[in-house]
Amino acid sequence: MRCHRVSFNVLNCSKVELRCGGMELKDVEKSCCVVKISGTPGRKPVSCSGVVVHRRSGTVVCTGLPFSRYVADRGLLSSDAGLLFPRSFSDTLKIRVCLPDPKRSKPPRQREVSAELLLLVNCVEFKQAFVGVFREADQWRFHGDDDDCELVRDAQSLCWFAVLRAPLVVGDGADQGAIPWQSSRALQKGCPVVACGSPFGSLCLDLFLGALSRGIISNLAGEDNAVILTDARCLPGTEGGGLFVVEATDRARLVGLIVSPFGWKSNEWIGLTLVCSVDLIFRNIRRGTGARDPLPGVWLHPGEADLRMWSTAQASEAVRYPTVCLVDSGQVWGSGVVVTTDLVLTCRHVVSGKPSVTLKFHQGGRVCEVVGDVLFSTKASSPYDLAVIELRVPVPEAVIPRMSQSFDLGTIPRSRPKESGGR
Repeated sequence: MRCHRVSFNVLNCSKVELRCGGMELKDVEKSCCVVKISGTPGRKPVSCSGVVVHRRSGTVVCTGLPFSRYVADRGLLSSDAGLLFPRSFSDTLKIRVCLPDPKRSKPPRQREVSAELLLLVNCVEFKQAFVGVFREADQWRFHGDDDDCELVRDAQSLCWFAVLRAPLVVGDGADQGAIPWQSSRALQKGCPVVACGSPFGSLCLDLFLGALSRGIISNLAGEDNAVILTDARCLPGTEGGGLFVVEATDRARLVGLIVSPFGWKSNEWIGLTLVCSVDLIFRNIRRGTGARDPLPGVWLHPGEADLRMWSTAQASEAVRYPTVCLVDSGQVWGSGVVVTTDLVLTCRHVVSGKPSVTLKFHQGGRVCEVVGDVLFSTKASSPYDLAVIELRVPVPEAVIPRMSQSFDLGTIPRSRPKESGGR
Protein backbone atom coordinates (compact mmCIF):
# COMPACT_ATOMS: atom_id res chain seq x y z
CA MET A 1 0.00 0.00 0.00
CA ARG A 2 2.99 2.33 0.33
CA CYS A 3 3.19 2.84 -3.43
CA HIS A 4 -0.48 3.80 -3.41
CA ARG A 5 0.16 6.57 -0.91
CA VAL A 6 3.11 7.84 -2.91
CA SER A 7 0.94 8.04 -6.02
CA PHE A 8 -1.69 10.09 -4.27
CA ASN A 9 0.59 12.37 -2.30
CA VAL A 10 1.19 14.34 -5.50
CA LEU A 11 -2.48 15.34 -5.34
CA ASN A 12 -2.26 16.89 -1.88
CA CYS A 13 -3.59 20.40 -1.82
CA SER A 14 -5.54 22.63 0.49
CA LYS A 15 -9.19 21.71 0.82
CA VAL A 16 -11.43 23.63 -1.48
CA GLU A 17 -15.11 23.46 -0.70
CA LEU A 18 -17.40 22.34 -3.45
CA ARG A 19 -19.64 25.04 -4.82
CA CYS A 20 -23.04 23.63 -3.93
CA GLY A 21 -24.76 25.94 -6.38
CA GLY A 22 -22.83 24.50 -9.31
CA MET A 23 -20.83 26.25 -12.00
CA GLU A 24 -22.11 28.64 -14.61
CA LEU A 25 -23.02 26.95 -17.86
CA LYS A 26 -20.57 29.11 -19.78
CA ASP A 27 -17.74 27.71 -17.62
CA VAL A 28 -18.50 24.05 -18.40
CA GLU A 29 -16.37 24.06 -21.54
CA LYS A 30 -13.35 25.28 -19.53
CA SER A 31 -13.33 21.96 -17.66
CA CYS A 32 -13.03 19.94 -20.87
CA CYS A 33 -9.70 18.76 -22.25
CA VAL A 34 -8.31 16.34 -24.83
CA VAL A 35 -6.07 13.42 -23.82
CA LYS A 36 -3.56 12.11 -26.38
CA ILE A 37 -2.06 8.64 -25.87
CA SER A 38 0.92 7.26 -27.78
CA GLY A 39 4.12 5.31 -27.21
CA THR A 40 4.46 2.04 -29.09
CA PRO A 41 6.14 2.28 -32.52
CA GLY A 42 3.88 1.10 -35.31
CA ARG A 43 0.67 1.94 -33.46
CA LYS A 44 -1.13 5.12 -34.36
CA PRO A 45 -1.75 7.54 -31.47
CA VAL A 46 -5.27 7.73 -30.09
CA SER A 47 -7.11 10.51 -28.32
CA CYS A 48 -10.24 11.06 -26.28
CA SER A 49 -11.90 13.75 -24.20
CA GLY A 50 -11.33 14.31 -20.50
CA VAL A 51 -12.56 16.39 -17.56
CA VAL A 52 -10.38 18.48 -15.25
CA VAL A 53 -11.92 17.63 -11.87
CA HIS A 54 -9.39 19.63 -9.83
CA ARG A 55 -7.39 22.34 -11.57
CA ARG A 56 -4.95 23.22 -8.78
CA SER A 57 -3.71 19.63 -8.44
CA GLY A 58 -4.02 18.98 -12.19
CA THR A 59 -6.33 15.99 -11.69
CA VAL A 60 -7.98 14.78 -14.91
CA VAL A 61 -10.36 11.85 -15.39
CA CYS A 62 -11.21 10.25 -18.73
CA THR A 63 -12.17 6.94 -20.30
CA GLY A 64 -9.71 4.10 -19.79
CA LEU A 65 -10.38 2.53 -23.19
CA PRO A 66 -7.40 4.10 -25.06
CA PHE A 67 -5.04 2.94 -22.30
CA SER A 68 -6.11 -0.71 -22.52
CA ARG A 69 -3.82 -1.43 -25.49
CA TYR A 70 -0.80 -0.47 -23.35
CA VAL A 71 -1.54 -2.87 -20.49
CA ALA A 72 1.27 -5.42 -20.17
CA ASP A 73 -1.12 -8.23 -19.14
CA ARG A 74 -4.45 -7.76 -20.90
CA GLY A 75 -6.00 -10.42 -18.72
CA LEU A 76 -6.10 -7.86 -15.91
CA LEU A 77 -8.82 -5.94 -17.75
CA SER A 78 -11.22 -8.87 -17.66
CA SER A 79 -10.30 -9.87 -14.10
CA ASP A 80 -11.84 -8.68 -10.83
CA ALA A 81 -9.05 -6.16 -10.33
CA GLY A 82 -10.34 -2.85 -9.00
CA LEU A 83 -7.32 -0.68 -9.80
CA LEU A 84 -4.37 -0.79 -12.19
CA PHE A 85 -1.28 1.29 -11.40
CA PRO A 86 1.45 2.56 -13.78
CA ARG A 87 3.61 -0.53 -13.24
CA SER A 88 0.95 -2.54 -15.15
CA PHE A 89 1.52 -0.50 -18.32
CA SER A 90 4.17 -0.28 -21.00
CA ASP A 91 7.16 1.94 -20.19
CA THR A 92 6.73 3.59 -23.60
CA LEU A 93 3.32 5.05 -22.72
CA LYS A 94 3.22 8.80 -23.33
CA ILE A 95 0.33 11.08 -22.41
CA ARG A 96 -0.37 14.67 -23.41
CA VAL A 97 -3.27 16.83 -22.25
CA CYS A 98 -4.56 19.70 -24.35
CA LEU A 99 -6.90 22.29 -22.86
CA PRO A 100 -7.93 25.91 -23.33
CA ASP A 101 -5.26 28.40 -22.30
CA PRO A 102 -6.86 30.68 -19.66
CA LYS A 103 -4.43 33.47 -20.56
CA ARG A 104 -5.46 33.54 -24.23
CA SER A 105 -9.16 33.69 -24.98
CA LYS A 106 -9.41 35.75 -28.19
CA PRO A 107 -8.64 34.15 -30.53
CA PRO A 108 -8.96 30.81 -28.67
CA ARG A 109 -5.69 29.04 -28.02
CA GLN A 110 -4.83 25.68 -26.52
CA ARG A 111 -2.03 24.67 -24.20
CA GLU A 112 -0.58 21.17 -24.39
CA VAL A 113 1.25 19.65 -21.43
CA SER A 114 2.75 16.27 -20.56
CA ALA A 115 0.74 14.14 -18.13
CA GLU A 116 1.27 11.00 -16.07
CA LEU A 117 -1.07 8.11 -15.43
CA LEU A 118 -1.91 7.66 -11.75
CA LEU A 119 -4.26 4.69 -12.11
CA LEU A 120 -7.05 2.98 -14.00
CA VAL A 121 -10.18 2.25 -11.96
CA ASN A 122 -12.79 -0.40 -12.69
CA CYS A 123 -16.32 0.87 -12.01
CA VAL A 124 -17.88 -2.37 -10.76
CA GLU A 125 -21.45 -1.05 -10.54
CA PHE A 126 -21.34 0.20 -14.12
CA LYS A 127 -19.94 -3.13 -15.34
CA GLN A 128 -22.65 -5.13 -13.59
CA ALA A 129 -25.45 -2.94 -14.91
CA PHE A 130 -23.94 -2.83 -18.40
CA VAL A 131 -23.72 -6.63 -18.67
CA GLY A 132 -27.29 -7.00 -17.40
CA VAL A 133 -28.81 -4.45 -19.78
CA PHE A 134 -26.73 -4.89 -22.94
CA ARG A 135 -26.76 -8.64 -23.34
CA GLU A 136 -24.34 -10.19 -25.80
CA ALA A 137 -27.15 -12.18 -27.43
CA ASP A 138 -28.72 -8.89 -28.55
CA GLN A 139 -25.58 -8.07 -30.56
CA TRP A 140 -24.83 -4.70 -28.97
CA ARG A 141 -21.73 -2.87 -30.13
CA PHE A 142 -20.36 0.39 -28.77
CA HIS A 143 -17.42 1.12 -31.02
CA GLY A 144 -17.93 1.79 -34.69
CA ASP A 145 -14.37 2.22 -35.97
CA ASP A 146 -14.37 -0.89 -38.15
CA ASP A 147 -10.97 0.05 -39.56
CA ASP A 148 -9.44 -0.24 -36.11
CA CYS A 149 -10.03 -3.83 -35.02
CA GLU A 150 -8.02 -3.21 -31.88
CA LEU A 151 -10.51 -0.60 -30.65
CA VAL A 152 -13.41 -2.94 -31.37
CA ARG A 153 -11.69 -5.63 -29.33
CA ASP A 154 -10.92 -3.15 -26.56
CA ALA A 155 -14.63 -2.38 -26.12
CA GLN A 156 -14.58 -4.86 -23.21
CA SER A 157 -12.74 -2.11 -21.32
CA LEU A 158 -15.66 0.33 -21.27
CA CYS A 159 -15.96 0.06 -17.47
CA TRP A 160 -12.38 1.29 -16.89
CA PHE A 161 -11.55 4.95 -16.30
CA ALA A 162 -8.20 6.74 -16.06
CA VAL A 163 -6.99 9.26 -13.49
CA LEU A 164 -4.18 11.51 -14.70
CA ARG A 165 -2.06 14.31 -13.31
CA ALA A 166 -0.97 17.22 -15.49
CA PRO A 167 0.63 20.60 -14.67
CA LEU A 168 -2.18 22.97 -15.52
CA VAL A 169 -2.26 26.75 -15.69
CA VAL A 170 -4.24 28.06 -12.73
CA GLY A 171 -5.92 31.34 -13.49
CA ASP A 172 -7.46 33.83 -11.15
CA GLY A 173 -10.92 33.25 -9.75
CA ALA A 174 -12.91 30.62 -7.92
CA ASP A 175 -12.42 27.84 -10.48
CA GLN A 176 -9.02 26.77 -9.14
CA GLY A 177 -10.37 23.93 -7.02
CA ALA A 178 -12.76 21.04 -7.45
CA ILE A 179 -15.34 20.93 -10.17
CA PRO A 180 -18.89 20.85 -8.75
CA TRP A 181 -20.19 17.30 -9.08
CA GLN A 182 -23.34 15.46 -8.17
CA SER A 183 -24.33 11.91 -7.26
CA SER A 184 -26.45 10.21 -9.91
CA ARG A 185 -28.68 8.68 -7.24
CA ALA A 186 -31.22 11.51 -7.39
CA LEU A 187 -31.40 11.68 -11.20
CA GLN A 188 -34.75 11.23 -12.91
CA LYS A 189 -35.75 10.71 -16.51
CA GLY A 190 -36.40 14.01 -18.20
CA CYS A 191 -33.79 15.91 -16.21
CA PRO A 192 -31.99 18.48 -18.46
CA VAL A 193 -28.29 17.89 -19.08
CA VAL A 194 -25.39 19.24 -21.13
CA ALA A 195 -22.67 17.03 -22.60
CA CYS A 196 -19.20 18.51 -23.03
CA GLY A 197 -16.49 16.83 -25.08
CA SER A 198 -14.26 17.26 -28.11
CA PRO A 199 -15.61 15.53 -31.23
CA PHE A 200 -12.92 13.62 -33.11
CA GLY A 201 -10.50 13.96 -30.19
CA SER A 202 -7.38 15.89 -31.11
CA LEU A 203 -8.60 16.79 -34.61
CA CYS A 204 -9.15 20.51 -35.30
CA LEU A 205 -9.13 21.66 -31.68
CA ASP A 206 -9.77 25.28 -32.64
CA LEU A 207 -13.23 24.21 -33.76
CA PHE A 208 -14.15 21.18 -31.64
CA LEU A 209 -12.50 21.57 -28.21
CA GLY A 210 -15.15 21.81 -25.48
CA ALA A 211 -18.18 21.42 -27.75
CA LEU A 212 -21.52 21.49 -25.90
CA SER A 213 -24.74 19.59 -26.59
CA ARG A 214 -28.03 19.86 -24.70
CA GLY A 215 -30.40 16.99 -23.97
CA ILE A 216 -32.26 15.18 -21.22
CA ILE A 217 -31.79 12.00 -19.21
CA SER A 218 -33.41 9.32 -21.38
CA ASN A 219 -33.08 6.38 -18.99
CA LEU A 220 -31.17 5.02 -15.98
CA ALA A 221 -30.05 1.57 -14.87
CA GLY A 222 -28.01 -0.17 -12.19
CA GLU A 223 -27.11 0.55 -8.60
CA ASP A 224 -27.44 4.26 -7.82
CA ASN A 225 -28.07 4.84 -11.54
CA ALA A 226 -24.60 3.69 -12.56
CA VAL A 227 -25.62 3.62 -16.24
CA ILE A 228 -27.04 6.84 -17.66
CA LEU A 229 -28.52 7.24 -21.14
CA THR A 230 -29.02 10.67 -22.67
CA ASP A 231 -30.17 12.02 -26.00
CA ALA A 232 -27.55 14.80 -25.85
CA ARG A 233 -25.87 14.45 -29.24
CA CYS A 234 -22.25 13.33 -29.06
CA LEU A 235 -19.71 12.26 -31.68
CA PRO A 236 -16.68 9.94 -31.72
CA GLY A 237 -13.88 11.46 -29.66
CA THR A 238 -16.17 12.74 -26.90
CA GLU A 239 -15.57 9.54 -24.89
CA GLY A 240 -14.25 10.63 -21.50
CA GLY A 241 -16.00 13.99 -21.68
CA GLY A 242 -18.44 15.13 -19.01
CA LEU A 243 -22.20 15.02 -18.64
CA PHE A 244 -23.48 17.93 -16.54
CA VAL A 245 -26.89 18.16 -14.93
CA VAL A 246 -28.40 21.60 -15.46
CA GLU A 247 -30.56 23.43 -12.95
CA ALA A 248 -33.33 25.89 -13.73
CA THR A 249 -30.89 28.74 -13.06
CA ASP A 250 -28.48 27.40 -15.72
CA ARG A 251 -26.03 26.23 -13.06
CA ALA A 252 -24.34 22.90 -13.82
CA ARG A 253 -22.74 20.00 -11.94
CA LEU A 254 -20.74 17.09 -13.30
CA VAL A 255 -22.78 13.88 -13.00
CA GLY A 256 -21.07 11.40 -15.33
CA LEU A 257 -18.36 10.58 -17.86
CA ILE A 258 -19.22 9.77 -21.46
CA VAL A 259 -18.48 6.10 -22.20
CA SER A 260 -19.74 5.86 -25.78
CA PRO A 261 -21.44 8.51 -27.93
CA PHE A 262 -23.65 5.94 -29.69
CA GLY A 263 -24.10 2.23 -30.26
CA TRP A 264 -25.51 -0.44 -32.54
CA LYS A 265 -27.99 -3.22 -31.87
CA SER A 266 -27.88 -5.91 -34.55
CA ASN A 267 -26.18 -3.37 -36.86
CA GLU A 268 -28.97 -0.83 -36.29
CA TRP A 269 -27.71 2.57 -35.12
CA ILE A 270 -28.85 3.76 -31.67
CA GLY A 271 -28.51 7.51 -31.22
CA LEU A 272 -28.22 7.61 -27.42
CA THR A 273 -25.09 8.51 -25.47
CA LEU A 274 -23.90 6.01 -22.84
CA VAL A 275 -22.61 7.58 -19.60
CA CYS A 276 -21.14 6.27 -16.31
CA SER A 277 -21.88 7.91 -12.96
CA VAL A 278 -18.85 9.95 -11.83
CA ASP A 279 -19.86 9.46 -8.19
CA LEU A 280 -19.44 5.69 -8.56
CA ILE A 281 -16.07 6.17 -10.29
CA PHE A 282 -14.87 8.19 -7.29
CA ARG A 283 -16.36 5.61 -4.91
CA ASN A 284 -14.45 2.77 -6.57
CA ILE A 285 -11.20 4.75 -6.29
CA ARG A 286 -11.86 5.22 -2.60
CA ARG A 287 -12.74 1.55 -2.10
CA GLY A 288 -9.74 0.31 -4.09
CA THR A 289 -7.11 2.46 -2.37
CA GLY A 290 -8.55 2.14 1.11
CA ALA A 291 -7.97 5.86 1.52
CA ARG A 292 -10.65 8.05 3.05
CA ASP A 293 -9.75 10.98 0.79
CA PRO A 294 -7.85 9.51 -2.21
CA LEU A 295 -8.34 12.59 -4.37
CA PRO A 296 -7.91 15.52 -1.98
CA GLY A 297 -10.06 18.46 -2.92
CA VAL A 298 -12.09 16.35 -5.35
CA TRP A 299 -13.77 13.93 -2.95
CA LEU A 300 -15.42 16.68 -0.93
CA HIS A 301 -19.15 16.33 -1.38
CA PRO A 302 -21.89 18.62 -0.06
CA GLY A 303 -24.21 15.67 0.50
CA GLU A 304 -27.18 14.50 -1.49
CA ALA A 305 -28.32 17.86 -2.79
CA ASP A 306 -31.67 17.62 -4.49
CA LEU A 307 -31.61 18.15 -8.23
CA ARG A 308 -33.69 21.09 -9.33
CA MET A 309 -35.09 20.34 -12.74
CA TRP A 310 -36.95 22.50 -15.19
CA SER A 311 -40.43 22.99 -13.83
CA THR A 312 -41.94 21.31 -16.90
CA ALA A 313 -39.89 18.15 -16.39
CA GLN A 314 -40.38 18.17 -12.62
CA ALA A 315 -44.16 18.42 -12.78
CA SER A 316 -44.80 16.32 -15.86
CA GLU A 317 -46.63 13.04 -15.30
CA ALA A 318 -44.97 11.76 -18.46
CA VAL A 319 -41.78 11.37 -16.45
CA ARG A 320 -43.51 9.03 -13.97
CA TYR A 321 -45.94 7.20 -16.25
CA PRO A 322 -45.48 5.73 -19.72
CA THR A 323 -46.51 7.60 -22.84
CA VAL A 324 -44.03 5.82 -25.11
CA CYS A 325 -43.45 2.07 -25.50
CA LEU A 326 -41.19 -0.31 -27.39
CA VAL A 327 -42.83 -2.01 -30.37
CA ASP A 328 -41.22 -5.30 -31.47
CA SER A 329 -42.42 -7.15 -34.56
CA GLY A 330 -39.74 -9.83 -34.30
CA GLN A 331 -37.78 -8.53 -37.26
CA VAL A 332 -37.87 -4.77 -36.63
CA TRP A 333 -38.34 -2.78 -33.46
CA GLY A 334 -39.09 0.86 -32.76
CA SER A 335 -41.14 3.17 -30.56
CA GLY A 336 -44.87 3.77 -30.24
CA VAL A 337 -46.91 6.59 -28.70
CA VAL A 338 -49.96 5.87 -26.53
CA VAL A 339 -52.95 7.81 -27.89
CA THR A 340 -55.68 6.08 -25.81
CA THR A 341 -55.57 3.41 -23.10
CA ASP A 342 -55.74 0.71 -25.79
CA LEU A 343 -54.39 2.35 -28.95
CA VAL A 344 -50.75 2.98 -29.90
CA LEU A 345 -49.47 4.95 -32.89
CA THR A 346 -46.24 3.81 -34.55
CA CYS A 347 -44.63 3.57 -38.00
CA ARG A 348 -45.62 1.17 -40.76
CA HIS A 349 -42.07 -0.12 -41.17
CA VAL A 350 -41.92 -1.00 -37.45
CA VAL A 351 -44.83 -3.47 -37.61
CA SER A 352 -43.18 -4.89 -40.74
CA GLY A 353 -46.42 -6.32 -42.18
CA LYS A 354 -47.13 -8.47 -39.09
CA PRO A 355 -50.76 -8.90 -37.89
CA SER A 356 -49.69 -8.66 -34.22
CA VAL A 357 -46.69 -7.27 -32.35
CA THR A 358 -45.27 -7.17 -28.81
CA LEU A 359 -45.27 -3.89 -26.89
CA LYS A 360 -43.17 -3.21 -23.80
CA PHE A 361 -44.04 -0.55 -21.22
CA HIS A 362 -41.92 0.61 -18.29
CA GLN A 363 -44.21 0.71 -15.26
CA GLY A 364 -43.44 0.83 -11.56
CA GLY A 365 -39.77 0.07 -12.05
CA ARG A 366 -40.40 -2.99 -14.19
CA VAL A 367 -41.08 -3.81 -17.85
CA CYS A 368 -44.61 -4.92 -18.75
CA GLU A 369 -45.20 -6.80 -22.02
CA VAL A 370 -48.49 -6.54 -23.91
CA VAL A 371 -49.56 -8.08 -27.22
CA GLY A 372 -51.26 -5.79 -29.72
CA ASP A 373 -53.07 -6.32 -33.04
CA VAL A 374 -52.29 -4.11 -36.03
CA LEU A 375 -55.59 -2.39 -36.89
CA PHE A 376 -54.28 -0.24 -39.71
CA SER A 377 -51.08 0.51 -41.59
CA THR A 378 -50.47 2.66 -44.63
CA LYS A 379 -49.42 1.07 -47.88
CA ALA A 380 -45.76 0.86 -48.82
CA SER A 381 -46.43 3.29 -51.64
CA SER A 382 -47.93 5.88 -49.28
CA PRO A 383 -45.80 8.89 -48.27
CA TYR A 384 -47.14 8.43 -44.71
CA ASP A 385 -45.31 5.83 -42.63
CA LEU A 386 -48.01 5.12 -40.02
CA ALA A 387 -49.61 2.19 -38.22
CA VAL A 388 -52.23 1.86 -35.45
CA ILE A 389 -52.05 -0.95 -32.89
CA GLU A 390 -54.86 -2.07 -30.56
CA LEU A 391 -53.72 -3.51 -27.24
CA ARG A 392 -55.32 -6.76 -26.10
CA VAL A 393 -54.88 -5.55 -22.51
CA PRO A 394 -55.38 -1.79 -21.90
CA VAL A 395 -52.71 0.20 -20.07
CA PRO A 396 -54.71 2.18 -17.46
CA GLU A 397 -51.73 4.05 -15.98
CA ALA A 398 -50.56 5.45 -19.28
CA VAL A 399 -50.72 9.22 -19.68
CA ILE A 400 -52.85 10.09 -22.71
CA PRO A 401 -51.37 13.01 -24.62
CA ARG A 402 -53.62 15.95 -25.48
CA MET A 403 -54.00 16.19 -29.23
CA SER A 404 -53.27 19.46 -30.95
CA GLN A 405 -56.14 20.96 -32.94
CA SER A 406 -53.95 23.02 -35.24
CA PHE A 407 -50.51 23.16 -36.77
CA ASP A 408 -48.54 26.37 -37.09
CA LEU A 409 -46.15 26.40 -40.03
CA GLY A 410 -44.39 29.42 -38.61
CA THR A 411 -43.60 32.66 -40.35
CA ILE A 412 -41.69 32.95 -43.59
CA PRO A 413 -39.45 36.02 -43.73
CA ARG A 414 -40.34 38.33 -46.56
CA SER A 415 -37.67 39.40 -49.01
CA ARG A 416 -36.64 43.01 -48.89
CA PRO A 417 -38.33 45.25 -51.51
CA LYS A 418 -36.15 46.33 -54.36
CA GLU A 419 -34.76 49.83 -54.30
CA SER A 420 -36.88 50.68 -57.33
CA GLY A 421 -39.93 50.30 -55.13
CA GLY A 422 -41.21 47.15 -56.80
CA ARG A 423 -42.82 44.44 -54.72
